[in-house]
Amino acid sequence: MGWKKLVVLMLCFLCVSCLKFYHHPQGGFRPKKPNFSVDKEEFVYNSKIDTVAIYTKVDTLKYGKYKSVPYLKLYNNGRYFRNSFKPNIGINQENLYPASVGYYNTYGDTLKLEYFRISALNKNDTEYVMLKGIIKGDSIIINNRFIKEDKDIYVKQKLDFVPEPSNW
Repeated sequence: MGWKKLVVLMLCFLCVSCLKFYHHPQGGFRPKKPNFSVDKEEFVYNSKIDTVAIYTKVDTLKYGKYKSVPYLKLYNNGRYFRNSFKPNIGINQENLYPASVGYYNTYGDTLKLEYFRISALNKNDTEYVMLKGIIKGDSIIINNRFIKEDKDIYVKQKLDFVPEPSNW
């Protein structure tokens, strides 16, 4: 009977070790062997980006009764993350954590962002998603990756607290 448990345990270990990512204790999934292309470029910080604020998407996502406000948090070292919060709760220090991590770089007012994504349907399906956009005033306008003519608009939202530094 003991050998059956050992076989099951070994099979579980093999399945978990084949994944290309891990779950970080502070939230979100991180690649085991990061292969971002944006982080290999020399980072140029644009002072128009407020690294103490977050940038919330103008459109609220709706899934039936569930509503979510996507946001971006950019740091002054070229790192950023994506996540969302419930509109009725808002953003606070407890729910400001990465869901998807990535890197960004600026070229004048042009912005290039790259993040690590895991498929909700197949956990072995991962990819690095590249996005392009512009910085315009207190907003970041990103080209929608599915509809070429559509833009995702994120507006600056000040925080009532100082966010923790990036740690990945």
